[in-house]
Amino acid sequence: MGSDGLVYSDEKELQLSSCCWDYGRVDRVRVSGPHQARLVRPAHTLIVYDGYHSADGNTTINGDVWFDQKRTPATRVIGQVADIIPSGCDFDAISYAEGTLSYTAISISPRLIEQMPGGKAGLIIEPGANLRNPLLKQLCLGLQESDSELHASSLMMAMLAEAARYQHAATPDGLHRETLSRPVRERLASYIEDSLGENITLQAMAQIAELSIFHFSRAFRQHFGLPPYQYVLSRRLERARQQVTQTTLTLTAIALQCGFSSPGQFSTQFRRYFGLTPSAMRLTLGR
Repeated sequence: MGSDGLVYSDEKELQLSSCCWDYGRVDRVRVSGPHQARLVRPAHTLIVYDGYHSADGNTTINGDVWFDQKRTPATRVIGQVADIIPSGCDFDAISYAEGTLSYTAISISPRLIEQMPGGKAGLIIEPGANLRNPLLKQLCLGLQESDSELHASSLMMAMLAEAARYQHAATPDGLHRETLSRPVRERLASYIEDSLGENITLQAMAQIAELSIFHFSRAFRQHFGLPPYQYVLSRRLERARQQVTQTTLTLTAIALQCGFSSPGQFSTQFRRYFGLTPSAMRLTLGR
């Protein structure tokens, strides 16, 4: 069974679900029994091991991995480790375990890599197995739940930067602190307010500021106090609260007008932010 460069053979049972974004893809895999897997993609890929269930309760599995045909023994404590496969590197893995393994493969497009300082030359990633990095795990969990291009690309960029830092990657000289002029900040604020019901991307906002995505994200947080995704989400929720409390629009209509993918997502985010669901807030006002 294959999925765009991810190929499995000899599996007893395999479940795979994928989510594709403009700047990458996320594959969530669940496989049971001994198996062999091969991955070849023109993108940096991080494999984060989520869980392992066996009859004896063991959380350690034995296997072997090959980076460009160079073998590395791999004994893994699942839930604590990750592998990284550089763009274009052939990756093969064999697991001898009888239990069920769950992991997430995150492949990141070269188009996003080029937005990092120094582009491809500034991001030096080496093959690596059993990286123990709690932050990569947390970023992966966030990406699994991501529901927008803006959020997903932000997390992917953070994962690349953290993987590079973890591997003591070279950082280009002469990095400078980017600033957003007042006219640019005003254009950004207007664009966001006018586009809350639409898909707002990092790329579109960075183009307004005439900065790379990487430098834009840093400068935006400096001036607006929040990362772009969180700022956009806060503005959507404030707009939604206004409509919940001041109009008779249905909650479904409000969700769509404020850029939420579904009424369920809208209700969940609204409750996290305000402490009440939209319907409960309306009840408190007698509407």
